[in-house]
Amino acid sequence: MAGGAWGRLACYLEFLKKEELKEFQLLLANKAHSRSSSGETPAQPEKTSGMEVASYLVAQYGEQRAWDLALHTWEQMGLRSLCAQAQEGAAQVNPTWGLPANPPPPQC
Repeated sequence: MAGGAWGRLACYLEFLKKEELKEFQLLLANKAHSRSSSGETPAQPEKTSGMEVASYLVAQYGEQRAWDLALHTWEQMGLRSLCAQAQEGAAQVNPTWGLPANPPPPQC
């Protein structure tokens, strides 16, 4: 798996509090249920790390879609400052997936 988008996504997901990561996964599960009949989710929220969730998202949706889903989900959760930090540095965008080349470390 490529380290670019996955590494950034994993970094931000690992920064979430345990409760926030659980909420993130529940929101993703709701989106999955509304889009497909399989309803596969990454794992039980209380047993999953941010790195595991990032791996699942990138494997399931590809780098760009995983990143877009994460940003949209963070916005739904009211984590707009995290979204802004994740998107900061957009001037140094990787043309392959439209992601910041060097995003700042997460800070809340």
